[in-house]
Amino acid sequence: MRQSFEPVAATEYEARVLDVTVGFYLMLVERVTFDIAGIPIEYAQDVHRGDKSRFVAEISVQFDT
Repeated sequence: MRQSFEPVAATEYEARVLDVTVGFYLMLVERVTFDIAGIPIEYAQDVHRGDKSRFVAEISVQFDT
């Protein structure tokens, strides 16, 4: 899975739905999930209010022997 986080300004639609002002900074989370062969199987874009969100990342590392 690959995720990116990017601050973006709220559009009119996002501002109305998320109850913020136009231009309020939101966090855009973009995610691509791959199957074992490396083929993308999921794509998502979500916007979150930065003042009401908490992001936690857990990373596991696998070493090939």
